[in-house]
Formats: sequence, C-alpha cells, structure tokens
Amino acid sequence: MGALSPKNFYSLLCNEPVIPPVNYAVGQLALADAVRIIADASKEASLVGLTIAEYLPWDIINIRKEFSKFDIFND
Repeated sequence: MGALSPKNFYSLLCNEPVIPPVNYAVGQLALADAVRIIADASKEASLVGLTIAEYLPWDIINIRKEFSKFDIFND
C-alpha cells in the first residue's frame, strides 16, 4: 500500500526528534487515505491481517525516559 507521510503522522521512525532530516525515502500517504484504502479493500475481500511497522510514539518515549529519573516511576 505504501507508507504514511511523516508530515501528518508524527510517530514514525524518520521523525526521531534528535536526528537531522533523513536521506532515505519516506511515505507520502495521509492516515485518512490509508484508512480509506483498507476500507475499500475490505469491501472486496476479508481483512485477515494488518501490520503496523516503525510506530514510535516519540513523546511517550521521551516522557518515560525523563520521568524515570523520579523514584515514584520506578519499581
């Protein structure tokens, strides 16, 4: 199908906040378009699997890393 665009879906590997812009190909597909394509395909055939790769919620990762400095957030 293609890959999501980092311009409208931020939680992608290529949007890691501490690296400069990447020199490799990134997706151009808007999330709404991906959902439409999957919905259209599911009208013609049964959806039996779906893969989500390189999903990296940078904000949550960074919050977890920073909050781990406090004892209350550690076991």
